[in-house]
Amino acid sequence: MKKILKLFLMLLVFITGTSGIFAQITVTGKVIDTDNQPVIGANVVVKGTTTGTMTGVDGKFSISAPSASSIIVVSFIGYVPQERKLELAGEGFRRYDLIRTGKMPEKIKQLRDLQIAMVNGLETSGYYTFANGNQIPAYIYTKKVNVADLSISKMLTTQCTVAEADATYPVRFPSWRGNSDAWSAYTGTTGTRNLAIQGIFRNITGAEATALVAAGYAKTAWGSVIVTNKGQYTTSIFKGYTDAYYAAGVPPRYLLPLSSETISKSNGLISNGYGFAQE
Repeated sequence: MKKILKLFLMLLVFITGTSGIFAQITVTGKVIDTDNQPVIGANVVVKGTTTGTMTGVDGKFSISAPSASSIIVVSFIGYVPQERKLELAGEGFRRYDLIRTGKMPEKIKQLRDLQIAMVNGLETSGYYTFANGNQIPAYIYTKKVNVADLSISKMLTTQCTVAEADATYPVRFPSWRGNSDAWSAYTGTTGTRNLAIQGIFRNITGAEATALVAAGYAKTAWGSVIVTNKGQYTTSIFKGYTDAYYAAGVPPRYLLPLSSETISKSNGLISNGYGFAQE
């Protein structure tokens, strides 16, 4: 029988960019077995990438992930592989680990402060620069194109592998954009079916912006939409847990439903409350 690995993301998850698609994070954790002993030499990878590492003599590891929505996969010979998603605001294990170890208030405050700084930068300067050097501008420049004109055979572009100076860069970055050729019965095979984007991670102004407009690009709201709805990105983040609670050291409340197996084996003595499902 295979043993089960236990993966603890020990809350040392440092966001070096910001949330969502702009993030680049470092995940530090520890892998132990069912006897709470460290697993040495376990493989740790970011799912869907070639980024990987191994645990040390204490079972600990550190690995970079492209965003807070990444999934960490841990495997070791003779053990059942484990996956852990890194979401903070969702109902995943990272949030549970943060609450269980008392780090959730700190992470909420860090996230809220970062979002407030982003909105302030967009309001005052028209852009904000993250710690990793990426910028979110108030406006980007977009243009409808046909990638066939750029010698790209597939309308649905894949992972960006070209430099910014490459002519195909505006339709390849960010990755996986466009229309699938398999949809041609519904969308057709000709026309401007792709969107070229300039300035998604840097603020474009002056002569460069003028040249893009002359080339057919349209100035398009981007970060300015965040400013318009800034409450959703600042005060509404974990709205039930205020800065006043954090300053007072009040811990957040977290409701974790019992598993269906626990309920079914309790002979009717245990049930979930607060609207949680019983199965």
